[in-house]
Amino acid sequence: MLSKWNARDGAVEQLQGESGLLVCWRVAGPLSAAAADKLREELLALSPAATLAPVQWQTQLAASPDARVSLPGKVPGVWLATADFLAADGGAVQFLASASGKYQVWLNGRSLYRREEPRSFQPDADRFEAALAAGRNRVVFKIEMADGAALLQARFRRRSSQAELETLVQAALKSKGDASRGREVFLSAKAQCSKCHRVGDTGERIGPELTGIGGRLARVQIVESILEPSRSVTPGFQTYTVRLLDGRVLSGVQAAETETAITLADQQGQKHVLARSEIDVQQPQTKSTMPDNFAQQLTPEQFVDLVVFLAGQREPPGR
Repeated sequence: MLSKWNARDGAVEQLQGESGLLVCWRVAGPLSAAAADKLREELLALSPAATLAPVQWQTQLAASPDARVSLPGKVPGVWLATADFLAADGGAVQFLASASGKYQVWLNGRSLYRREEPRSFQPDADRFEAALAAGRNRVVFKIEMADGAALLQARFRRRSSQAELETLVQAALKSKGDASRGREVFLSAKAQCSKCHRVGDTGERIGPELTGIGGRLARVQIVESILEPSRSVTPGFQTYTVRLLDGRVLSGVQAAETETAITLADQQGQKHVLARSEIDVQQPQTKSTMPDNFAQQLTPEQFVDLVVFLAGQREPPGR
């Protein structure tokens, strides 16, 4: 189904390019070293637009929030895996990836990264820079396994244009932090997270539910959603600006509505019940209600601890 959907209008490749999350792979293996090198050379000689022969390649999908792919079979050998994606704009990105064993990565036929020593699989463990082409791109992994199941995971992200924010991203990806201190930050009057968000039995439901967020989003996605909340607004939590007949203007998330009134929740978690008869204009906005300068209210250590706390929330809501 996915193959037919993608062949018709490139939908899968477009989604992968927009999200940076590579979840649909074509894989071949396990192969001997000689057979893998021959097939790899043939693959790298193809343009990203070229179609792969279905006899040699099979589709494999990611099956977890961190986009890891389990390659079938546990016998020693070499695996090749490739994913295509469409980038609306070319330019510099950072890849976050991992694989079991030793592996090497190529992008659009050029060698991008090599890890010579075998290591256990850890999502987003390896980070390396790359330049995307505008349009279709093809990434290729060669994974060498001595034993055990072969695992693969890759995503890419565009770096923040603000150096201060990018420094926080890298700190949150590298540091272990402290989840217990992060919980204190979440509940603190300084951060005010719990005024809009709920974890377990604590907090409000003005903003998206954060219970189990660590099981739904990778750490880098949690980091970017905090630092740049308007980059991707969760459906149902769009910000509205409301101008009243008396001239007042309010902005916030629509927390509730009835036939005669709406309830608007602002950045401070305050709820305003507005009669529909008082509303002059109500307009949706592209920016999130969550402030863009949230991280500036915290120290770098507090920010990292908060991310670690949220990434550790893996129990789904209602459990």
